[in-house]
Amino acid sequence: MIRGLYTAASAMMAQMIQTDTMANNLANLSTAGFKRSSINFQSLHEDVISRFNGFDATPIGKISTGILAGSASQDFSQGTMIPTGNVLDMAIQGEGLFTLQDDAGKVSYTRNGSFHLNDNNQLVAQNGERVLDTQNQPITVPKTSKTIETDRFGTIQVDNTKIAKIKVTQFNDPRLLERVGSNRYELRKEFSEDGNVKVQAGEYKIFQGNIENSNVNVVSELVKNVEGLRMYEALQKNIHFQNETLGKAINEAGRTG
Repeated sequence: MIRGLYTAASAMMAQMIQTDTMANNLANLSTAGFKRSSINFQSLHEDVISRFNGFDATPIGKISTGILAGSASQDFSQGTMIPTGNVLDMAIQGEGLFTLQDDAGKVSYTRNGSFHLNDNNQLVAQNGERVLDTQNQPITVPKTSKTIETDRFGTIQVDNTKIAKIKVTQFNDPRLLERVGSNRYELRKEFSEDGNVKVQAGEYKIFQGNIENSNVNVVSELVKNVEGLRMYEALQKNIHFQNETLGKAINEAGRTG
């Protein structure tokens, strides 16, 4: 009976994390380049159930002691393109992420191509991190430029002169990435780019004057959220029932006989 309480409680805690994750997905419904998250659940310790016949025990199955909310995985499916008319806005169609670098030299990745120029006329993301080119250098746009054009390969031309090519990093397995805030990702600490970045990059296109919308499906998230709340309520009732049963067993069992 005590085990039942623990099992239900662990499921409630896991469901709370799942609900918070879905709420975050919905909160970023209009965030450019946002990719929805989902929680991976895993079973806690499993005990073997046996049938005893005298001293002989025959295993008949297993019983779980509960579930645990594991790591969050990212859904990197394509979002819809939204035209903005801003020549500094970029959207990737296909695999890959824009490559960013902060003042300390730390590299991160994003699908949010809502860019602008900083005080040094460098192309930067919304949080100020510099957008890197294929030479791992910041992209600087001359202050005297009149026209800025970016082709489908990410090659930037200013006044018909090529100045850089945007670096789009593609990974062998996107699950190596973890979300780090400001709609950015980093390789998990136990990994490095060596061996995890595609040498022969797959097909992708860059669309200038567009941003990629979030891939969150509002109807799907709301349905899952309602299902989660109902599950949580059912687990609450289960704990209440088990608590009442346990109370009766303690308070009334001793009076029988």
